[in-house]
Amino acid sequence: MKIYLAIIFIAIGIMCQKLSAQEKPETLIDFSSIKTIGIYVSPEYQLGQLSGGFTNFASGSIMITINKRIAFGGTFLRSISENYSPTNVSPLLVRSEFIGGKIEYTINPDNLIHFSFPVVAGVSRVSLDSANLEDDMWDYNDHYFKNRSLKQNNLLILQAGANAEVNLIKYAKFYIGTNYRYSTIIGNDVKVLENNINQGLSFSVGIKLGLFDFSI
Repeated sequence: MKIYLAIIFIAIGIMCQKLSAQEKPETLIDFSSIKTIGIYVSPEYQLGQLSGGFTNFASGSIMITINKRIAFGGTFLRSISENYSPTNVSPLLVRSEFIGGKIEYTINPDNLIHFSFPVVAGVSRVSLDSANLEDDMWDYNDHYFKNRSLKQNNLLILQAGANAEVNLIKYAKFYIGTNYRYSTIIGNDVKVLENNINQGLSFSVGIKLGLFDFSI
């Protein structure tokens, strides 16, 4: 009897050893591969195309990083030239606002100079406003600015780019880059603007400030 029990215990031990020696199952998300996380904010200036011409944009992002290579978060973009009126819409003024999600992949982030590739997707609102001050005078009867935001549409935006980055200090990176933005009007509203009004090339310069390599 004792021999049988000993054989059973030995067999159980061998089985447990084999099971523990097996590789862990593959999963879609492997959290054990995450070594560092981080967070940073990124103010940015862009010179970009809007309705066929180039104008000034202010942008900002807040991002979470994984292993210093992959980042994801949110971003916004807004044209800041109040009197921008390209030839094809003159004398109207063009304004643009954007909000969306952003992902970015960085190659060799520990090198002094390295490259990152951001992709942005979201929704933009472009409006054409009257440039005539008389049209914008306050109407005391109806309590609104006459002819304000004459034409307005929402557009779906997809933007991809490439940046060259420099590690200034442990907590700051400087970068310059270029992007191309694609746009198309969405929604059921009357299409009063062109699909490509917010489409085109842009050049950016910015800085990333934050903690990039918090070890977990």
